[in-house]
This record gives sequence, structure tokens and C-alpha cells, in this order.
Amino acid sequence: MRTKIILAALAFSLAAATCAFSQTIVVTAPGAGMVLYHGQSASITWTATGVMDGRVKIRLWRMTGATSEKVLDIIDSTANDGSHEWPVPATVAAGAGYFIRVRTVDDAVTDDGDLFSIAAPTITVSSPMETGAYMVRGTTPISIAWASAGISGSVRIELENYDTRALTLVAAGRAYNDSPMSYPVPDGVAAGTYRVKVSQGSIVGYSGRIGILAYVAPSLSLVQPNGGEVLTQGSYYTIEWDAHNLDGDVRIELLRGGIVDQVLAERHFVNTGFFTWRNILSSSGGVKHMLGSDFKISIRTLDRRFRDVSEASFTIKAPPGIWVVKPAAGEVWDEDSLKEIRWNAQGLEGRTVEIILKFVSGSPLNIRSIARGVPAMDKRYAWDVMTLSEGPYNLRPGSYTDAVITIVTEGAGVRCVASSKEFTIRKR
Repeated sequence: MRTKIILAALAFSLAAATCAFSQTIVVTAPGAGMVLYHGQSASITWTATGVMDGRVKIRLWRMTGATSEKVLDIIDSTANDGSHEWPVPATVAAGAGYFIRVRTVDDAVTDDGDLFSIAAPTITVSSPMETGAYMVRGTTPISIAWASAGISGSVRIELENYDTRALTLVAAGRAYNDSPMSYPVPDGVAAGTYRVKVSQGSIVGYSGRIGILAYVAPSLSLVQPNGGEVLTQGSYYTIEWDAHNLDGDVRIELLRGGIVDQVLAERHFVNTGFFTWRNILSSSGGVKHMLGSDFKISIRTLDRRFRDVSEASFTIKAPPGIWVVKPAAGEVWDEDSLKEIRWNAQGLEGRTVEIILKFVSGSPLNIRSIARGVPAMDKRYAWDVMTLSEGPYNLRPGSYTDAVITIVTEGAGVRCVASSKEFTIRKR
């Protein structure tokens, strides 16, 4: 009988011990390495096994080196149902080494969770970056980009004047993760130094400083040719214009008598401000040969909203030139006969020429001047054959079949030279 009582008591003790050892709490969240943010709601979870107190208390602890200390009583009593939502207060210092302790109210069962960190929510604006050269206005939008940690919902985006702190609203409620965005600066924003402010309540991020130009109304104005210019065929000329707050391309046209005569450029980038007109109306440029004083330039945007034309007409003139007409090839001119040297000339008004006699064979070696200071536009000179400005030309009697007349003008940046074909001079 005593033996049975002892055995029964031992069995009861083992059962009680087994029951006691099966009572466990295991904290499952926050997990190892997690980051909780001020103002966010964090889920504290645990599993409870065995028969135990139906309520628990939850504490925030922090490990510093080899020691730990309690930081905060999160709650003194809550249902032991495996979860509790905790709004992380901003009063808890940001940092690492935190853990959660869950313990039954009767202090019989407890567990400590893994280490995690607590941080303040942040907004970091990565664009625009600070630069003294970033000047924007109108058709040049600002690219705004940001990243955030510990926030959700929407953010407010503003343009802040760096000196006055005055704010210009960009977006009142844009999704916190809807980055980047493009922002054309409105005309009403004053010129100055600014930065972009992205915020959610007290959580604020700022961009670098940027410059915003003064507002200038869109316009297109031709600078040159604007009337009165004289352009030379076959040369290069720079057409210039001023463009403000415009983008895209322009069409450049040559007008004659107010009518489009030639398209110089179907499309040319407006913001270059210039266009080089090559080989002006020259045959070498593949364009018909024209002269006149009733030309204008028209420049306009492709959408036809902006256009300007030369205020007055300009002139296109022929390039300076001389062509010897007589003596013609193979002609025979006798000494002491009166012959007319003739040439064509253009663009040489006010210039004079020198008329030179030479022999291709170089025999005799001397090159002699027939006349100097002859007006280029006279286009003719009466020559008593072999009368020279430098005195007699002592040639033996005979026929010289390689005579050539050369006409030269030079000075003030103009030099033209032309020679006749070979002809014969008969010396008596």
C-alpha cells in the first residue's frame, strides 16, 4: 500500500514538472536587424505554449556592450494572444541594440526577442543637385527626385526661396514613392536662388541650391541681315537672331520681293542663335545666279507662332572679277597700230587696274607695264601697240606669237588678275 502511494506521488510530480517545463513564450517580431521608425506602428508578435497567465506585459530593452537596461514600459497588461501594435514614440533615441521582452503578468514565463534598430524617418532629395550653373526657366524644367525611409502615404513638394524662405507649391499630395517628377517653373516665380523642399509633416528633405532666371516672354527676333547690308555672291554670311523661352527648330527662308525664293534651312535649332549661309546664291553652290537689292530673310518657328523678317531689304552683289575679252586668241597686232584692250569687270567700282604685257616664253625676260591707274569699270583701253609706260621695248623685228595681256587690281582686300589668250605681236 505504501509502495503504491509513493509511486502515485512520483507520477504526479513528474506530470507537474512536465507541465511546468512546457510553458514557453517566444518573441518572433521585431526580427533580427529590423529597423523601426519613429511615428510608425510596429507589430510585436510572440507565440505562447502551455498553460500560463492569460495576460502579459511588454517592455523595451536596450543592449549596450555586455549589459542591458530597460528603456520603456510599452504596456503593463495586455491579452496573451500573440500580438500587440506599438506606435514607436519619437522620444526613444535612434540607434541599435534594442529588443522586446514579453513576460506574463505573474512573472512566470518570459522571453527576449532579437536585436533591432530604431530610427527617425527621412526624406532625401537627390535632384536638383546644388550647382551655380543650374539656371532654369520656362521650357527648361527642373527634375525633382527623392527617396524616403520610414514614411508612407503622400509628400508635399515646394520650391523655397533660399533668401526669403517664401514657398511656391509644386505638388500638394504626391505619393511618397512617386519619384522623379518634372517641374516647369511657372512665369510667376521670381528670379532668385531656390531649393526644393519635400516634406511629410515634420519630416523634411531639401535639395541643393539652384538659380532661377528672370521671366522673359517667348520671342524671336532677327538681328541680321535686318536691312541695308550688302552681301557678296559666293561668300559666307552669318544670319543671327535672338530667341527667348523657345525650344525646337526654326525655318529660315530667303525672300525676294516679299515672296519665298529659297528655303535656306528646313529646320535649324532655335537656341543656336545663328545660321551660316554658305555660297550665297552662287552657281558654285548649286543655286541660280541672282543679283539685286530686294532681298529679305524670314525666320519662324515650325508651329508658326513666332516669326520675324528683315525690317528692310538688303543687297546681293556680284563678287569682284575681271575677264579679258581682247586681244582674242590668235589675233595679230602690229606695232604702232591702235588697238583696244577690252575686259569685263564687276564689283570693282572705284578701283583701278594695271595693264601688263608679257611673253609666255619668257623671251624677252622683262615684263612691261602698258598703263597704270586705269579705272576698272572703264573696261577698255586704247593702246598704241608697243607703247609702254616705262619707255620703248627694244625687240628685234619679227612675230612674237606668245604675247599675253594681263590686267591686275589689288589693294584694300581686293585682288583680281586676268590674262588674255596668247596672241601675236609683229615687230617691224
